[in-house]
Amino acid sequence: MKPRVAILEASHWHVPLYHVALAEQADVVVVSDRNLEVADRFAMSFGATACADWREAAVRRDLDMAFVFGRHREMPEIARTLIARGLPFCIEKPAGLSSTQVYEIAKLASEANVPTTVPFVQRVGPLATLLQKVGRPDHATFRFIAGPPDRYIRSGCEWMLDPMEAGGGCFINLGIHFIDLFLQAVAEPITRVQSALHQRAHNTLVEDHAVVLMETISGRSAVVETGYLFPNSPRKREVSFYASSAAGYVSVGDDGIATFTDAAGNSFVEQIDLDSDPLYNQFAKRVLLGLADGFRGLPSLSELAIAMEVVDQAYAQVH
Repeated sequence: MKPRVAILEASHWHVPLYHVALAEQADVVVVSDRNLEVADRFAMSFGATACADWREAAVRRDLDMAFVFGRHREMPEIARTLIARGLPFCIEKPAGLSSTQVYEIAKLASEANVPTTVPFVQRVGPLATLLQKVGRPDHATFRFIAGPPDRYIRSGCEWMLDPMEAGGGCFINLGIHFIDLFLQAVAEPITRVQSALHQRAHNTLVEDHAVVLMETISGRSAVVETGYLFPNSPRKREVSFYASSAAGYVSVGDDGIATFTDAAGNSFVEQIDLDSDPLYNQFAKRVLLGLADGFRGLPSLSELAIAMEVVDQAYAQVH
């Protein structure tokens, strides 16, 4: 039998990216959103019930798990409610406005033995596979430049431009994926963070460009550059990446041509797809299959909290 699922706060721009997996492998029984028209539209596509208040959906007794979206400010309250009723859930990053909030809900979920996971979708994508070729990197750079912030207004998520609701701009939204990738690769704590955040391009209250340097306890380093600088275009974004270690050097440009050069100087080239949108369906399928064993091996709230510490430090330098 397919897991019975709730989608909470469906106006989040990522929800359509989960649609195929949820339609195929779940029985979506309820969809909530404060904009009832949005909830109705998604509910109709799944043959589900719609409601305007996520609390009404969360208390239903016919659920096996929930997919949690919504405003970052409200995510901890949603998580606490689900934990209190013992319902497993997958919650969009960042799950709160600070690492303190995420650590709190991670602790509550652990104590209550409620399975939870976080869609760090880059872990199931080709960048993670490329990183494995160099092992633990000495140095890396991740560059992810997305489209302009007015796309959030068009999608009904104008709150993403309000730091009180979203916690920040492009770095908390986009950069956290690459903090996580680096942490997974180096397998040691980040002990130093330097940041430069800018609002020049769009004059919004949140940053539209960020450059953050991370260093670990042993001196491994990574630079994460994110932005809302790419024009409105079918191409959507620009992505590039490199990592180096004693094992060799791996790089990929926006054209998707990935090159690994080993320590002996031998180069291997492959074409990869850098579009991260399809990764959400892949991840959702793993979540639905992983419900049976408590999401074992999937990203955890504790790992999200560790990545959020870097976000906190980056923002603390400019606030």
